[in-house]
Amino acid sequence: MGTQGEQHDMVPYLRDFLNVYKQTPNALNQLHQAINERLPPVRVLVPIDLGGGRTVNIRVAEGDNVQEVAKEFAAIENLPDDAIPKVVRAINQRLYPGSMQL
Repeated sequence: MGTQGEQHDMVPYLRDFLNVYKQTPNALNQLHQAINERLPPVRVLVPIDLGGGRTVNIRVAEGDNVQEVAKEFAAIENLPDDAIPKVVRAINQRLYPGSMQL
């Protein structure tokens, strides 16, 4: 896997990290903020409904390849390959509102 699309829904992973290293849960917000400050600037956040009441925001940064972000996101979230074009469309609708999506 590449590096695009891996920064979605970091909070559960950070919570696990803090638990493993016996850190206080109060550090979660500080750690999350520090990581976000080191990532490229966000162009758009795209909420994706994964079902079961779980929605994850895809973070698309300046310079990201939308197709690669969608592929990585699908792999991380164990989505079927046929979900990738739907994710790409959702991202493009946020990046280019008002444009026609095929």
